[in-house]
Amino acid sequence: MEINLDELKGCYLPTFLDLYINTSKELDLNKFSKDEIGTFCHEWIHFIQDITTGSGCNNSYVFFEHFLACAKKIKDDGIAFTPPVNVGNAFNVETNEELNRLAWGKDPLREFTRINDVNVVYAKDVPGLNIRYKETENFPIAITTTDTGDFQIGMKVLMESMAHLCQDILCPGTASNHPIYPYHVAELICETICHGILDNPLNLIALCDVSLMSSAPGAYFVSFLKRISQKQIPMPTCPEIIYDQAYSNPKFLPKFYEIVHLACHHFCGVLIDPQVFKSYRYWIKHTYLNAIRLRSKDRYFLLELLRNGKISKNPKFLELLNLFGTPLMHNNNGQFGKIPLKDENEWDVEFLQVIKQIDEIFNNRQKSCALVEWCKSSAQHLCQSGIPKDKISIPDASCNSNPTLRSTAHPQCPFGLVWYAMDLPLMNV
Repeated sequence: MEINLDELKGCYLPTFLDLYINTSKELDLNKFSKDEIGTFCHEWIHFIQDITTGSGCNNSYVFFEHFLACAKKIKDDGIAFTPPVNVGNAFNVETNEELNRLAWGKDPLREFTRINDVNVVYAKDVPGLNIRYKETENFPIAITTTDTGDFQIGMKVLMESMAHLCQDILCPGTASNHPIYPYHVAELICETICHGILDNPLNLIALCDVSLMSSAPGAYFVSFLKRISQKQIPMPTCPEIIYDQAYSNPKFLPKFYEIVHLACHHFCGVLIDPQVFKSYRYWIKHTYLNAIRLRSKDRYFLLELLRNGKISKNPKFLELLNLFGTPLMHNNNGQFGKIPLKDENEWDVEFLQVIKQIDEIFNNRQKSCALVEWCKSSAQHLCQSGIPKDKISIPDASCNSNPTLRSTAHPQCPFGLVWYAMDLPLMNV
């Protein structure tokens, strides 16, 4: 599920910690223009959503549940496999994927300018919604009625609306041209249901954030606003109250802890060797432990970040940057870079690029490895650094015809190393 910022400026790929900025410049924040910093800020907020919210962690868990089920089936069959790998609903992977799609929401069919009404209904009651599994029938869906038709709001809309608002505060003047969908949808819903909550922009950001902690983000968001409009709860006088109301639910933090541990377990479950993948496993565990710490000990961390103003002189931003580093960033020249954790030079987020390639092959979306140019650049850099050629993995014809053969080569490329470490048989071509 890809998150695009105007599609031309940049995008963030959840789960794979992949942040793209449409620039030819070196990936150095100090060299970015004002607009490029704004794009980075927007996508970095998506990164924070990805690793510190229940919805973000669940999205990763659902992906890895399917990925690991594919790997298990291939290994259990014990022979060269032919894509795609079909696991059916083993381990409830398809049920969980259906729930995740419902939580994500659905794009409108046509552009719109006005929202007329919003209601929460069960998935089974939505006309034309294809529900395959009984477990998903009673999933709450937020249906938005616009001047051009209906659509389902969920995780995507709230992530984008929240990132847009955060960008506007942290990088003023860089978010003014964002279209209505999906960047202003949360605001329009508030204007329709409960206009008063918009008196403080931080109220809307806080509500998006706690909604993303829910398994049904769209329904949580709409239900909260309706409860205010129906006088069931008072209008929050400050955004802290929105957090406090969410935390007052005794299941709020335990459910978050549960999905964090599941996501962390699956991230590490792909690359299990504690020595070969030491840096990767350290960063994953470090990240999710600190996500738990933030949500349990520093529940207003996002408000503190936003109240400190511009990102360039923001101590909370620097604190979070030191705590989590950045996703793997890349530009339109195919160059990659990252800001590591404080005092940590290696954290091997690059392996997630390989996992993405393997998933594409599992599902027959591609047969070659798309990391060839990256590997060529890496080989050139290593040669210039004085590394002997026999210690460097050089791309060859198998990268395009059957990259699983790279697992038998020496030295192994990142793709070959991960394939070998997962103990997978070769692909049949």
